[in-house]
Amino acid sequence: MINCLSIVPLIYNIFSIKEPNNMSKTEFSLWLSGFIDAEGNFQVFLDRQYLRTQFRIRLHIDDVDVLYKIKEFLGVGTVDKYDSNCLYSIRSIKEMNQVLFPLLDQYKLISTKYLR
Repeated sequence: MINCLSIVPLIYNIFSIKEPNNMSKTEFSLWLSGFIDAEGNFQVFLDRQYLRTQFRIRLHIDDVDVLYKIKEFLGVGTVDKYDSNCLYSIRSIKEMNQVLFPLLDQYKLISTKYLR
């Protein structure tokens, strides 16, 4: 049986794709903006009399390392593991305003999330 993890660097080399660990800050920011466009969501909801906001990315538990890489890069948020999935979230509007929104202002979303 072939170890799938040992094949990943080979695939990146074949297609000349940089591994996330070897990306520059700009390259990772561009990747992250696209990833958020595809997988991220923003929630605003009423909790009793309080208006709550949060940003989330939910993935299969196999991809938890991606969420830890995002958390490390942004320096904010939490990663939680559940049975078969994992969740990266930023619940602080202050952290969203100081970290996430400036990144998305510089590296624009292009899907309908941009219009919201």
